[in-house]
Amino acid sequence: MDVDYFGYFGITKGTNSMTNKWNDKSWQKDFLNMKSHSPADAKLLMGGVKGLKDAWRLGVLHVEYEKLKKIQDQQQQ
Repeated sequence: MDVDYFGYFGITKGTNSMTNKWNDKSWQKDFLNMKSHSPADAKLLMGGVKGLKDAWRLGVLHVEYEKLKKIQDQQQQ
């Protein structure tokens, strides 16, 4: 039995802004240019998630990116 979890929770694939934000990978390229990264983090940012551990680390990197981006935006004002 296939379950459409997107439909179950009222989310339409590809049209919901939340779904589009979740699929957005442009921050990864931006973050690669903001600072130096370990080889493992750079590989993860360029190659994507392979498992749960990678997903967790990518989430941590995204939080770091958001903090740096906020600081960068404040300095430009």
